[in-house]
Amino acid sequence: MVGNKRKAAHAATRRTQGLTFGLPCCSHREKCIIADSRLGGVAASTSARNLPFQNMRTPILFALLGILALIVALSLGASPRQISEDEKIWDYLGRHRPEMIRITQKPYRVNWAGAPLCIRPNSIPHSPHGEHWIHVFVSPSGTNTMLTGTGTYPVGTFILKQKFLDAVGTNTEFYTGMRKRERDYNPELGDWEFFTMNRSGSMVTARGKIESCMDCHTKYKSTDFVSRRYLTVKEDTRR
Repeated sequence: MVGNKRKAAHAATRRTQGLTFGLPCCSHREKCIIADSRLGGVAASTSARNLPFQNMRTPILFALLGILALIVALSLGASPRQISEDEKIWDYLGRHRPEMIRITQKPYRVNWAGAPLCIRPNSIPHSPHGEHWIHVFVSPSGTNTMLTGTGTYPVGTFILKQKFLDAVGTNTEFYTGMRKRERDYNPELGDWEFFTMNRSGSMVTARGKIESCMDCHTKYKSTDFVSRRYLTVKEDTRR
Protein backbone atom coordinates (compact mmCIF):
# COMPACT_ATOMS: atom_id res chain seq x y z
CA MET A 1 0.00 0.00 0.00
CA VAL A 2 2.78 2.36 0.95
CA GLY A 3 4.70 1.46 -2.16
CA ASN A 4 1.73 2.29 -4.39
CA LYS A 5 1.38 5.74 -2.77
CA ARG A 6 5.09 6.50 -3.40
CA LYS A 7 4.73 5.52 -7.06
CA ALA A 8 1.65 7.76 -7.43
CA ALA A 9 3.48 10.70 -5.80
CA HIS A 10 6.53 10.21 -8.01
CA ALA A 11 4.35 10.14 -11.15
CA ALA A 12 2.59 13.38 -10.07
CA THR A 13 5.94 15.08 -9.56
CA ARG A 14 7.09 14.08 -13.04
CA ARG A 15 3.88 15.44 -14.61
CA THR A 16 4.34 18.73 -12.75
CA GLN A 17 7.93 19.01 -13.98
CA GLY A 18 6.81 18.22 -17.49
CA LEU A 19 4.23 21.02 -17.46
CA THR A 20 6.67 23.49 -15.90
CA PHE A 21 9.85 22.85 -17.85
CA GLY A 22 8.44 21.37 -21.04
CA LEU A 23 9.73 17.88 -20.40
CA PRO A 24 8.00 15.05 -22.30
CA CYS A 25 5.36 13.94 -19.80
CA CYS A 26 3.00 12.63 -22.44
CA SER A 27 2.95 11.98 -26.16
CA HIS A 28 0.54 14.90 -26.85
CA ARG A 29 2.59 17.43 -24.93
CA GLU A 30 5.78 16.08 -26.45
CA LYS A 31 4.44 16.76 -29.94
CA CYS A 32 3.39 20.29 -28.94
CA ILE A 33 6.78 21.08 -27.40
CA ILE A 34 8.62 19.75 -30.49
CA ALA A 35 6.35 21.81 -32.79
CA ASP A 36 6.98 24.92 -30.70
CA SER A 37 10.71 24.36 -30.85
CA ARG A 38 10.56 23.93 -34.63
CA LEU A 39 8.54 27.12 -35.08
CA GLY A 40 11.02 28.94 -32.92
CA GLY A 41 13.83 27.65 -35.09
CA VAL A 42 12.11 28.87 -38.27
CA ALA A 43 11.58 32.32 -36.75
CA ALA A 44 15.18 32.43 -35.62
CA SER A 45 16.36 31.35 -39.06
CA THR A 46 14.18 33.99 -40.78
CA SER A 47 15.45 36.66 -38.40
CA ALA A 48 19.03 35.64 -39.17
CA ARG A 49 18.42 35.90 -42.91
CA ASN A 50 16.92 39.43 -42.53
CA LEU A 51 19.77 40.66 -40.36
CA PRO A 52 22.02 41.95 -43.23
CA PHE A 53 19.14 44.00 -44.64
CA GLN A 54 18.42 45.45 -41.23
CA ASN A 55 22.09 46.38 -40.87
CA MET A 56 22.02 48.17 -44.27
CA ARG A 57 19.14 50.47 -43.34
CA THR A 58 21.20 52.80 -41.14
CA PRO A 59 23.93 53.70 -43.69
CA ILE A 60 21.36 54.16 -46.47
CA LEU A 61 19.35 56.49 -44.24
CA PHE A 62 22.43 58.56 -43.41
CA ALA A 63 23.38 58.72 -47.11
CA LEU A 64 19.93 60.02 -48.05
CA LEU A 65 20.05 62.61 -45.29
CA GLY A 66 23.49 63.72 -46.51
CA ILE A 67 22.25 64.17 -50.08
CA LEU A 68 19.25 66.15 -48.84
CA ALA A 69 21.48 68.41 -46.75
CA LEU A 70 23.74 69.04 -49.75
CA ILE A 71 20.79 69.99 -51.96
CA VAL A 72 19.50 72.42 -49.33
CA ALA A 73 22.96 73.96 -48.89
CA LEU A 74 23.39 74.48 -52.61
CA SER A 75 19.95 76.02 -53.01
CA LEU A 76 20.48 78.45 -50.13
CA GLY A 77 24.12 79.41 -50.20
CA ALA A 78 25.71 78.55 -53.53
CA SER A 79 25.11 80.68 -56.60
CA PRO A 80 25.76 79.59 -60.20
CA ARG A 81 29.00 80.75 -61.80
CA GLN A 82 28.61 84.05 -63.59
CA ILE A 83 29.39 83.79 -67.31
CA SER A 84 31.61 86.59 -68.56
CA GLU A 85 30.64 88.73 -71.54
CA ASP A 86 33.65 87.40 -73.44
CA GLU A 87 32.32 83.87 -72.94
CA LYS A 88 28.85 84.91 -74.13
CA ILE A 89 30.29 86.25 -77.39
CA TRP A 90 32.49 83.22 -77.95
CA ASP A 91 29.65 80.84 -77.02
CA TYR A 92 27.17 82.47 -79.41
CA LEU A 93 29.57 82.47 -82.33
CA GLY A 94 30.68 78.93 -81.54
CA ARG A 95 27.11 77.66 -81.52
CA HIS A 96 25.40 79.83 -84.13
CA ARG A 97 28.07 80.84 -86.62
CA PRO A 98 26.71 78.36 -89.23
CA GLU A 99 23.28 80.03 -88.92
CA MET A 100 24.57 83.55 -89.56
CA ILE A 101 23.84 84.99 -93.01
CA ARG A 102 26.78 86.11 -95.15
CA ILE A 103 25.84 89.43 -96.71
CA THR A 104 28.81 89.78 -99.05
CA GLN A 105 28.91 87.60 -102.16
CA LYS A 106 32.71 87.83 -102.36
CA PRO A 107 35.40 89.46 -100.20
CA TYR A 108 34.74 93.20 -100.26
CA ARG A 109 37.76 95.44 -100.77
CA VAL A 110 38.20 98.25 -98.28
CA ASN A 111 40.73 100.92 -99.19
CA TRP A 112 40.15 104.30 -97.60
CA ALA A 113 41.96 106.66 -95.26
CA GLY A 114 39.65 105.92 -92.31
CA ALA A 115 40.07 102.15 -92.49
CA PRO A 116 42.90 102.11 -89.92
CA LEU A 117 40.27 103.02 -87.32
CA CYS A 118 38.80 99.56 -87.77
CA ILE A 119 41.72 97.61 -86.38
CA ARG A 120 42.50 95.72 -83.21
CA PRO A 121 43.14 98.08 -80.31
CA ASN A 122 46.86 98.63 -79.63
CA SER A 123 47.80 96.97 -82.93
CA ILE A 124 49.71 98.22 -85.95
CA PRO A 125 47.84 98.01 -89.27
CA HIS A 126 49.48 95.84 -91.91
CA SER A 127 49.21 98.68 -94.45
CA PRO A 128 49.43 102.46 -93.91
CA HIS A 129 46.35 102.81 -96.12
CA GLY A 130 44.36 100.19 -94.22
CA GLU A 131 43.69 98.10 -97.33
CA HIS A 132 41.97 94.79 -96.64
CA TRP A 133 39.06 92.62 -97.74
CA ILE A 134 36.08 91.60 -95.63
CA HIS A 135 33.20 89.18 -95.48
CA VAL A 136 30.22 90.35 -93.41
CA PHE A 137 27.88 88.03 -91.49
CA VAL A 138 24.71 88.89 -89.54
CA SER A 139 22.60 86.82 -87.19
CA PRO A 140 19.16 85.82 -88.53
CA SER A 141 17.33 88.26 -86.26
CA GLY A 142 19.06 91.22 -87.91
CA THR A 143 19.04 90.10 -91.54
CA ASN A 144 15.94 92.06 -92.58
CA THR A 145 17.21 95.30 -91.02
CA MET A 146 20.59 94.83 -92.68
CA LEU A 147 19.11 94.24 -96.14
CA THR A 148 16.51 97.01 -96.02
CA GLY A 149 18.49 99.60 -94.07
CA THR A 150 15.41 100.56 -92.07
CA GLY A 151 14.48 100.20 -88.42
CA THR A 152 16.70 99.17 -85.52
CA TYR A 153 18.36 95.85 -84.90
CA PRO A 154 16.83 93.59 -82.24
CA VAL A 155 18.68 93.08 -78.96
CA GLY A 156 21.04 90.14 -79.32
CA THR A 157 21.89 90.78 -82.98
CA PHE A 158 25.47 89.95 -83.97
CA ILE A 159 27.31 91.45 -86.94
CA LEU A 160 30.67 89.87 -87.70
CA LYS A 161 33.39 91.04 -90.10
CA GLN A 162 36.05 88.57 -91.16
CA LYS A 163 39.07 90.53 -92.39
CA PHE A 164 41.46 89.11 -94.95
CA LEU A 165 44.90 90.06 -96.19
CA ASP A 166 44.13 88.73 -99.68
CA ALA A 167 41.42 89.33 -102.26
CA VAL A 168 40.28 85.71 -102.44
CA GLY A 169 39.61 85.50 -98.72
CA THR A 170 41.97 82.69 -97.69
CA ASN A 171 44.28 84.52 -95.28
CA THR A 172 42.28 85.73 -92.28
CA GLU A 173 43.94 88.50 -90.28
CA PHE A 174 41.37 88.86 -87.49
CA TYR A 175 37.66 89.48 -86.80
CA THR A 176 35.73 92.53 -85.68
CA GLY A 177 32.13 92.48 -84.54
CA MET A 178 29.15 94.25 -83.06
CA ARG A 179 26.62 92.95 -80.55
CA LYS A 180 23.34 94.69 -79.84
CA ARG A 181 23.13 95.00 -76.07
CA GLU A 182 20.29 95.85 -73.70
CA ARG A 183 18.81 99.33 -73.59
CA ASP A 184 21.06 102.06 -72.14
CA TYR A 185 24.21 99.99 -72.47
CA ASN A 186 25.63 102.51 -74.97
CA PRO A 187 22.89 105.04 -75.73
CA GLU A 188 25.21 107.31 -77.70
CA LEU A 189 25.70 104.61 -80.31
CA GLY A 190 22.51 102.59 -80.42
CA ASP A 191 23.51 100.32 -77.50
CA TRP A 192 26.08 98.52 -79.64
CA GLU A 193 29.02 96.72 -78.11
CA PHE A 194 32.14 96.25 -80.23
CA PHE A 195 34.62 93.40 -80.06
CA THR A 196 37.63 91.90 -81.84
CA MET A 197 38.75 88.30 -82.07
CA ASN A 198 41.96 86.57 -83.07
CA ARG A 199 42.44 85.12 -86.55
CA SER A 200 41.07 81.70 -85.58
CA GLY A 201 37.99 83.22 -83.95
CA SER A 202 38.72 81.33 -80.74
CA MET A 203 39.46 84.27 -78.44
CA VAL A 204 37.94 87.69 -77.75
CA THR A 205 40.90 90.10 -77.80
CA ALA A 206 39.00 93.31 -77.02
CA ARG A 207 35.42 94.17 -76.11
CA GLY A 208 33.26 97.07 -75.01
CA LYS A 209 32.79 100.67 -76.09
CA ILE A 210 35.93 100.66 -78.20
CA GLU A 211 36.67 104.27 -79.08
CA SER A 212 38.08 103.67 -82.57
CA CYS A 213 35.03 101.60 -83.53
CA MET A 214 32.64 104.21 -82.18
CA ASP A 215 34.43 106.99 -84.08
CA CYS A 216 33.92 105.06 -87.31
CA HIS A 217 30.27 104.08 -86.77
CA THR A 218 28.92 107.34 -85.38
CA LYS A 219 28.26 108.64 -88.91
CA TYR A 220 25.80 105.80 -89.64
CA LYS A 221 23.07 106.89 -87.25
CA SER A 222 20.35 106.67 -89.94
CA THR A 223 20.95 102.92 -90.28
CA ASP A 224 21.26 102.22 -86.55
CA PHE A 225 25.01 102.94 -86.65
CA VAL A 226 25.73 100.08 -89.06
CA SER A 227 27.56 100.63 -92.34
CA ARG A 228 25.96 99.09 -95.44
CA ARG A 229 28.47 100.20 -98.08
CA TYR A 230 29.31 96.58 -98.90
CA LEU A 231 25.68 96.24 -100.05
CA THR A 232 25.36 99.47 -102.02
CA VAL A 233 28.87 100.04 -103.43
CA LYS A 234 30.79 97.42 -105.43
CA GLU A 235 34.16 98.50 -104.04
CA ASP A 236 35.14 100.95 -101.34
CA THR A 237 37.67 103.33 -102.94
CA ARG A 238 37.32 106.33 -100.63
CA ARG A 239 40.46 108.28 -99.87
